[in-house]
Amino acid sequence: MEKILGLEYSTVFLNEASQIPYSSALIAFTRLAQVAPNLAQRAFIDLNPVGKTHWTNILFGDKRDPVSMTRLNDPKNYQRAFLNPPDNAQNLSSEFLTSLANLPERQRKRFYEGVY
Repeated sequence: MEKILGLEYSTVFLNEASQIPYSSALIAFTRLAQVAPNLAQRAFIDLNPVGKTHWTNILFGDKRDPVSMTRLNDPKNYQRAFLNPPDNAQNLSSEFLTSLANLPERQRKRFYEGVY
């Protein structure tokens, strides 16, 4: 992660953030320094929910700093949306959707329902 120090971006995308420690995400967020006309500096993050204590849920759901657990000063800048397999049914096979719906409860909630 240290390799990106010295670089500047207007957009950062963290894919499968359940595998990314918060300390690494923070480094990526510090690189949102590039200024471009008509383009807001933003980080986008996706993941399969892993648990209510994961930093993504604390930051984007509870609107708290995952380290200090204090309320965020700018909670409006931390938004989240859920996109689950049924929402994307037109691009997924019915067999795949059925297989996810038939998973054991814990895995079904995570991979099909998108529940922390």
